[in-house]
Amino acid sequence: MLDTVDWRAENPKKARNKQLLHYWICQTQKIYCETQAEELRPHVDIHSGCIKKIAALRIENQQLYEELGRLQTENAILKQNESRLSFEEQMTSSDQRIQFYTGLQSKALFVWLLSFCSPALPACKVLSPTCVMMCIIMKLRLNLQHQDLAYRFSVSVTTISDILNQELPKLAEKLSFLIQWPDKDSLIRNMPNVIKITYPKCVSIIDCFEVFSQRPGQLTARAQTWSNYKHNNTIKFLVSITPTGANVRIHVERAIERLKNCNILSSSMSLYMVPHADSIVTICSALCNLQPKLLSEVFTCIMVSNGTYCNSPF
Repeated sequence: MLDTVDWRAENPKKARNKQLLHYWICQTQKIYCETQAEELRPHVDIHSGCIKKIAALRIENQQLYEELGRLQTENAILKQNESRLSFEEQMTSSDQRIQFYTGLQSKALFVWLLSFCSPALPACKVLSPTCVMMCIIMKLRLNLQHQDLAYRFSVSVTTISDILNQELPKLAEKLSFLIQWPDKDSLIRNMPNVIKITYPKCVSIIDCFEVFSQRPGQLTARAQTWSNYKHNNTIKFLVSITPTGANVRIHVERAIERLKNCNILSSSMSLYMVPHADSIVTICSALCNLQPKLLSEVFTCIMVSNGTYCNSPF
């Protein structure tokens, strides 16, 4: 009986101890887990912060690359504009350079020509009006290839072709007023005495000249442009000047020689320039009429008419 009672008396105590032991173990594990969590939490926060910083740096890096590309493009454009501006300044730096590139006698005359023709010039995004005018006149004066002009002005060949195709007719129309023929009374009044005596009814001295052209592919055009005198395909022009001296043929030949100082008229004209032949001769004649008089005894009032009047029959 005692054993049975003792066992029953000790059983609640053992149960209580087991409960306390279990509670203590649970608390210990809880504390351990919380401690571990506290220790791991800073690492998790640091990792998350690093990811956010890396993402921000990537965005910033992309923005910097875009800014670098923009600055490189801007730098290339500035260098191109600087080289173009430098060439423009070189061309117009002195009367000698102006005369070489354009045939005009002075920078002041070129500035006047530019200001007068500027309304007819295109609104070009890559070239200034000065460069556009120089490009056209240099083509006529020096007969430079399109590629050469493109290199000089730092543009494409297509831009040069577009400028010439669009502006030659407009410029010819703008400058046509420089090619004037005086009325008969003005001719007689200002005619040199030697002409009045020798050729009292003379009002014009005429001659013809031919410009070589490339051989046309079309048979009809090839036949129309063939010259038995030159034995080549040519474009024919009639030149007329006002009376300026006794040996009239010499002076008209001098006028033609002055006209042919525009190299585009003294060399073989390319086929893509032939459609602009009338415009080309009109512009060249107008520029010749801006040059000094052939003879000093011709009066100033008809100085403009002392150049050449040209018209193409084709």
